[in-house]
Amino acid sequence: TSSIFITSTGNVGIGTTSPYSLLSLSNSATTAANIPLFTIASTTGGTSTSTLMTVLASGNVGIGTASPGASLDVNGILLSRNYLQINAAASTAGYIGPGSYLLTGTASTDIGIRAIGNFHLGVNDVMTPVFSVNTSGNVGIGTTSPWAQLSVNPNGITGPAFAVGSSTATNFVVTNG
Repeated sequence: TSSIFITSTGNVGIGTTSPYSLLSLSNSATTAANIPLFTIASTTGGTSTSTLMTVLASGNVGIGTASPGASLDVNGILLSRNYLQINAAASTAGYIGPGSYLLTGTASTDIGIRAIGNFHLGVNDVMTPVFSVNTSGNVGIGTTSPWAQLSVNPNGITGPAFAVGSSTATNFVVTNG
């Protein structure tokens, strides 16, 4: 049997006798997930080869890597001429780019953060908010619902709730309780 098959409509199949597109690559059921199905490589001077792009049997696609560890694994700088959209399942989680939701800057030294709704900075793996700005411009520390221009919620902390000064000379302290 032939390992390359061409249909009467011009579709080409490699590893399949039923190509469903102009070029269809198919692996067997026993092909390991980390085996490349398709690779584009570069040869310099006819001796060294570097992988530019690869598609594994698992479906992972690598750009600049021969062994992608995720659905899309890019080893290098990712350039978007417009914006990068980040989705979680079927809902839009945000954008990165000029004039969009998550990050934007006007000069090489600027970072601006623009939120359509409330904005939170968080810590740890679950992104627990520690600093929040609501749509009215109120700033909250220790709260995600600031009720004044500056709202400090000391619940759950030990030590002063608010202090003006330094670690060696404190001029003004507000305690919790």
